[in-house]
Amino acid sequence: ASTRCSSSRKRTADAPARAREERANASTRCSSSRKRTANAPFRAREYLSVAGPRRVTGRLLIEDRGCDARVAFLQGVQGTRNGVDALGEAVVEVQIERADAPSLVGSIRRGRVRRVVPGLKAAFVELGLERPGMLPARETPMPGRAIADVLHVGEHVLVQVVRDPVQEKGARLSMRPTLPGRYLALLPGQDRLAVSQRIRNADEQGRLRALTQRARESLGTSHGCIVRSAAESAGGEAIEAELRHLLSLWAGVEEARRRARVGEVLHQDVPLPLRAVRDLAPNEGAVTVNERSTFVQIQGYMRQHAPELASRLVLHEGATTLFESTGVERAIDAALEPRVALPCGGHLVIETTEAMTTVDVNSGAFAVAGDDDVARVNREAAEALSRELRRRNVGGIVVIDFVEMPSRKHRREVLDALRAGLADDPAATRVSGMSPLGLVELSRRRRGPSLSEQLERRCPVCHGKGRRRSDAAAGVAP
Repeated sequence: ASTRCSSSRKRTADAPARAREERANASTRCSSSRKRTANAPFRAREYLSVAGPRRVTGRLLIEDRGCDARVAFLQGVQGTRNGVDALGEAVVEVQIERADAPSLVGSIRRGRVRRVVPGLKAAFVELGLERPGMLPARETPMPGRAIADVLHVGEHVLVQVVRDPVQEKGARLSMRPTLPGRYLALLPGQDRLAVSQRIRNADEQGRLRALTQRARESLGTSHGCIVRSAAESAGGEAIEAELRHLLSLWAGVEEARRRARVGEVLHQDVPLPLRAVRDLAPNEGAVTVNERSTFVQIQGYMRQHAPELASRLVLHEGATTLFESTGVERAIDAALEPRVALPCGGHLVIETTEAMTTVDVNSGAFAVAGDDDVARVNREAAEALSRELRRRNVGGIVVIDFVEMPSRKHRREVLDALRAGLADDPAATRVSGMSPLGLVELSRRRRGPSLSEQLERRCPVCHGKGRRRSDAAAGVAP
């Protein structure tokens, strides 16, 4: 192997050819954990200081490359640039699914309990995979009881994968399955009815709750339902039609369960392009697809499950790829870099270890003249970080080192900005208070591997450290 490297992590072989060419022309000396790409940050409009309504409009891009499917959700943002009101567009979320390694999340399988570990409050379930899956006690039908009182070794169980296996860890499982649709999520065996908190209008919440309850009564089911945010303004016929479809899916699971063997898949979620239409497609805005066969597949899905979207489906036909022409490729490159520039001239440094992700806020080139300037840097950092966590799909514990602020008012403003930015994140987040040193802890629920884990590999030379012993330490004369 070569004794030199240009970064501690490298894009995998399926990364775009342009990015590979950039790395080939880069310096071959390993002097840092990563090397900035020439085109990051990805576009000037990303330097908006967001204030007021965050969402203006949105659009969904779906790129099928054969070896994988990639999805990007772009959202308009309203804010200021250099003190002037401005509109921009940012890549909010990127999802990738390889053809040879599709996600297991959402699949329902028949399993057998291999071990019950009271100390972990969990059981390990054999699924026919490389490693048994982990079933926490809180994901059983009786979450308040001890795991040993609920399950025993050798018992056959019906489980749903809620998190893909990661490195040495097996899949995370649940015995409380969910079947999602565009308007509703069916909760088999749970007698509850809830409405998404993203629907903030109380009258609309009440209307949707009443329509869903009417549909449950009409179809004679007691299974629970969650009304999703896409159902806003939906009619009763559409809600009842989707509930009927979800009930038919669950009936198929119960029928297959009777003759299934351990590890057999009873239900598999739809492929990523269809999941993206179901979960991410905005009620307003285009859905653009790069490949005709995928276009036809999505068109059929829309006609059956989301007819209001069919007129906004667009086929991309151009000399450049969909992600290249829309700037998404550059956004992906930027999201793989640890450094994130702020409008004021400061920057973030985002680094992930085995234990957690750390974020360092720096004032950089910004001339800080007082407490108000420090608060500005931190507010911009909070706004930017809320976007970066979702774009990079960072999960787990995150510790943020803000620039120290003595004012309680400024601390409160920064925390409010961080929480407001995370409000639209589909992954559950929890933000702690700020310590006297300016440290803030937050947790973000993992939603599969991060963008870095999907697109990069560790450098075989430095093994991800990005550092080498200095000549002085090695006893080499200058």
